[in-house]
Amino acid sequence: MSDDAKALDAVPIIALPPGHSTLSFMKQAVPKVARLAVKYKNSKDPKSLETPEVLGWLAFLETFLPWLETDAIMTPAIRNQSHIDIALEKLFDPAYKCPADIATRAKRIYDKFEDEQWGEENGDPGSEPDDLGSPTAGSTDAPRSTTGAIRTADMYQLARAPPRDHPIWGLKGIMHGFLIQPSQFRKFNYVLDPRYEGEKRSFKVIGHNGLSPGDWWPYQKVALFHGAHGHSMAGISGHAEQGAWSVVISGSSKYEDMDRDLGDTIWYSSDRSHENVDPVRIVHRSNMTLSLHRSISNGKPVRVLRSSGKGRFAPTHGIRYDGLYLVADVVERKNAKGGLSSNLSCAGRQTSVHSKRSAILSRRDSKWQTSNACTRDIDGAHGRPYA
Repeated sequence: MSDDAKALDAVPIIALPPGHSTLSFMKQAVPKVARLAVKYKNSKDPKSLETPEVLGWLAFLETFLPWLETDAIMTPAIRNQSHIDIALEKLFDPAYKCPADIATRAKRIYDKFEDEQWGEENGDPGSEPDDLGSPTAGSTDAPRSTTGAIRTADMYQLARAPPRDHPIWGLKGIMHGFLIQPSQFRKFNYVLDPRYEGEKRSFKVIGHNGLSPGDWWPYQKVALFHGAHGHSMAGISGHAEQGAWSVVISGSSKYEDMDRDLGDTIWYSSDRSHENVDPVRIVHRSNMTLSLHRSISNGKPVRVLRSSGKGRFAPTHGIRYDGLYLVADVVERKNAKGGLSSNLSCAGRQTSVHSKRSAILSRRDSKWQTSNACTRDIDGAHGRPYA
């Protein structure tokens, strides 16, 4: 962190320059990453890496990689047009001799995007969602300008750090690990605080992963920070060979004809089941859907989270962890378009939504009072952020 940042008690974070979408930003950021890798590969003298240019790229990378891992929403279009996959491969390729911490992180990010099939489940490949401003998901129609070079120094900004004892954003607050970032598209974004990236819990764990049924967070990406789920948008988190780790049940599903939440039993439609028009075969199954099928055969439980909405068992706000379920069965049926759909049945295992519901609601409501204060603070009713 620079002396200026320390003096201001500020944290450098990625910020899309005005007029730039995620794609146009990545098109200019990725070549800087690739050039840095080439510098390491060709370097024969460590002092050759101490130039202002290289040090600037390193400072940018320290902010870019955490953003890419946690806040960036990948799509196949972004991968194909920015070549971020190739740049990450260079960072962890031993032939490029990048520092071990950079190589390890780049490999972890690459594997994450591979598991997600580079955002195939994030919707229209042409869409470029901005940071999440709703409790669980959302997108912003940002200007699609791709002209004008971006200086490295303009690719990130200083965000003011919250007081350590702040009741919401401080070390013991429900938003610990995140920062408020001013945005050109909405009043504020919530982004990962890179100072606490080491506290981010891995989601690639079968079972409760240190969580308790009833644990609640105001936003899905905060649930990610605590290891409850693995994606900021996709509803399934898993691996085709290992099985599913978690699913998010939307409280406001648009596909009530296929998705049913009965509390202890959930019918969960596979990806793109609602779009299929073929009446005799299922055209597409992603790795995430295959992970649920794998969970049937291996018998391992899956974490179930419910996001806010009008559903009977959904929280009024935010997202809640409701315990472990078994993926019990898969049934093929017709969707509203007459196409074949794959529906998976999940049965509650170690916790019953009905028997625990009162305790869960009590915990949720008490925490939501804190989140309401958080929202009012962000919206400016209490003055500047963290005031």
